[in-house]
Amino acid sequence: MTFGERLKAFRRKAGLTQEELAEKLDLHEITIRRWETELRQPRLEDIKALATALGVTEADLLNDPPPESSG
Repeated sequence: MTFGERLKAFRRKAGLTQEELAEKLDLHEITIRRWETELRQPRLEDIKALATALGVTEADLLNDPPPESSG
């Protein structure tokens, strides 16, 4: 899963639109769209702000979740 896919999934789980998330971070909506579509990558300080706004850790945004245990 790419960073953009994880960002989109966490944003949706938080019940936010791209516009609402952008407003929380004082950014333009297109910035969120570009991150989600992998046209741009956020800076470290943006990742920290995203994690806070979405109620997740920076690691959650940056890393694929571990595979689920089958037993």
